[in-house]
Parts: sequence; structure tokens; C-alpha cells
Amino acid sequence: MTAADGPIWPVRRLAGARLASMIGTGAASAAIVYEVYALTGSALWITAVLISTTAVSSVFLPFAGVLADTLGRRRVMIASDCLAALCFALLALGWPAPAIVALAALAALAEAPFLPASAAAVPDLVGEDRLSWANGLLAAAASLGRAAGPILAIPLLAFGDPRLVYACNAISFLISAALVLWVPLRRHTRRHQPHRSRWLTEGARHIRATPGIRLVLASSVAAYVTTSFAMVAEPILADDFGAGVLGYNLMNAGWATGLVLGGWLAGRRLSAATEPRALFAGRIVMGAGMVAVPLSPWFAAVPPLMAVGGFGSGMLLVAVHSQLQRRTPDRIRGTVFALFEGAGTGAFLLGVLLAGFVVEHVGYRAAYITAGIGTLITAVPLYVNLARQRPDVSRP
Repeated sequence: MTAADGPIWPVRRLAGARLASMIGTGAASAAIVYEVYALTGSALWITAVLISTTAVSSVFLPFAGVLADTLGRRRVMIASDCLAALCFALLALGWPAPAIVALAALAALAEAPFLPASAAAVPDLVGEDRLSWANGLLAAAASLGRAAGPILAIPLLAFGDPRLVYACNAISFLISAALVLWVPLRRHTRRHQPHRSRWLTEGARHIRATPGIRLVLASSVAAYVTTSFAMVAEPILADDFGAGVLGYNLMNAGWATGLVLGGWLAGRRLSAATEPRALFAGRIVMGAGMVAVPLSPWFAAVPPLMAVGGFGSGMLLVAVHSQLQRRTPDRIRGTVFALFEGAGTGAFLLGVLLAGFVVEHVGYRAAYITAGIGTLITAVPLYVNLARQRPDVSRP
């Protein structure tokens, strides 16, 4: 029985693992911000949390991909979940703000290997014709978890003790590890693989030598920078509409709903032949939704417009993962995914650092419109990629 003819339950189980861990992480991220602000009363400490966790992920992600390719993807996913569970179990003991920031950074470090390992493992579970379906299911599960986590954290934080949220997140990671334990990945082999010291070099060389990956990476890195401007401006925009915190949450809920729907639909409609078109169309829809948000005269239209942008982003994410899987050799697939994600995370960190300056000097609405127009411009490399599309896009 081939992967193409095999059962689909392993992908569903992997999606369940992502859903469990992302719900816990979303809740815990809200709890960390809540506790740090309660202890310090300073927004600078919140910035410290965001920067430390993002910087750690950006730096470590490429090496996490090497671990996935050298040690085995299931083994790395289980170890990642267990170490993350340990970090949040320690957070549940109660600490001062500096220790919380440090443990949050360690948790981000522990979580980093899971994404490249799980993304690289998908072609081991399904055939070529089911890659988009599998990626759509995983993307929808992760997006649903990110959206549900902060909402589920509200009643837990109502008790006034974030440590309960941390404990629940530790349990969610253990549930994820248990699910991954029963995902039947093939045994890892070391044949025809480069020396470990050359792994990153070969991954980077493959990206440079493959236009279909290089162009998508250029678009993604630029989009991470532009969208960070919008994320910084969103709370101020919601306040200006008179919607306050509730409106801000509704904006996030709209984007998350679009992400889930976009990933779900892309998983059922896309194929190797249509993925390059979906990359370009997804970025255009994403950028158009962002541009329309600050131009709306009524807040009632804002969450649906956010959903439009999120829909494009969700469709784009599925197409990106499928194209990377098809165009990357198995032996370095985790490394290439990690390099891709690490570059995007680093670009997002740069964007966050620049966003405060941009919002302050041009205004939040202009900054948001700039973010949308910038996102539309990042579709240019994806159009070039579409124009270069070849009939044979099978995985090497």
C-alpha cells in the first residue's frame, strides 16, 4: 500500500496534536502577557516577552530543522512537546517577571522544532495527490487553535491566577506528544545525507537554486515585515472606531475565521497544478482585505474585511507548504522548512521594531493602508513564479 492509497487517520491525528498544542499555547501566551503586565505595570515588559520569544525562534529554527532531518521527525516532535510541557509546568510554579520572560523564551525554543518536523513529515503520510488536503487540515487546526486559545483563557484568567493556564498548556503539550507517538512515520535513514555541519549549507543552496522556493521566500519575508505594521496599528484602530478591547478581539476573530476557512477550502480544492495560482491569488486577497479595513466608514464591516484578508492568508499558507514539500528532497526537507520559517520570523521581528516608528510618524490608518499596499506589492514575486510555472512540479 502506498502513501497515496493509505489511510488518512495519521494526518488527522497529527492535526489533532497541532490543535491541542496551539490551543494551549494561545491561552498561555495571553496569560504570560497578562501576568507580566500585572507584575510590572509596564508595556516595555510586554515588548520584552514578544521580542525574546520571537528572537529565540528566529535564531534557533534553522538548527531545529537540522535536528528534524538528522534525528527523525517523530522523535523531534515528541521531544519538542515534552520539553515545552516542562517549561510551562515550571511557569506554573510562580515567578517574578524576569524569570517569566526567560521561561517564555525557553518555551519558544522548545516549541521551535515541531513546525519544521511536522511539515517535513506530511509527504511521509500521504501521496502527492493528497498533499494540499493534508496541509489544509493541519493549517486549519493550527489556526483554530490560535484563535480558540486566548478565548478559552478568559474564564481561567477570571480566577486571577495565570498559573492555572500554564498547567493546562503543559497538559496540552503532553496530549500532543501522545498523539504524535502513534503517527506511523517511516524509519529515518542516514543514507545519502550530507555531513551535519553542511546541512544548513545544502538547505540554503537548494533554496537559491530553486526559483519556485526562492521567489516564494522573497514574497513571504517582505509580507512578514508589512503585516507587522498592521498588527501594531490594530489596537489603536479599534479604539478609534470606538470598539475598544471587544472590537480588537473581534478583528482578531475575523482574521482567524478567514484563516481557518481559507486553509480548509484550499485543502479541498488545490492541486500541484493550481498551487502557484493560489499563491498569487491568496496574496492579492490578503492585501486587498488589509487595505479595505482602515478605509471602512463603519466598524461593523471591519471583522468581515479582516476575514477576507485571513482567507487569503490561509489559502496562501496551504499552497506554500505544498509547494515546498513537492520541490524539496526528503533528506533536507525539514531544514528547508526551518530556514524558510526562520527567515519569516526574523522579518516579522524587524517589522515589529520598525512598526512603532512608522505608526508614530504616519499615523495608524496610513500605517495600516501602507501595510496592505505593501502586502499587495509582495505578490509580484509570486506572479513571476506563476509565469515560470512548469508542467512538472513533482517532488524531486
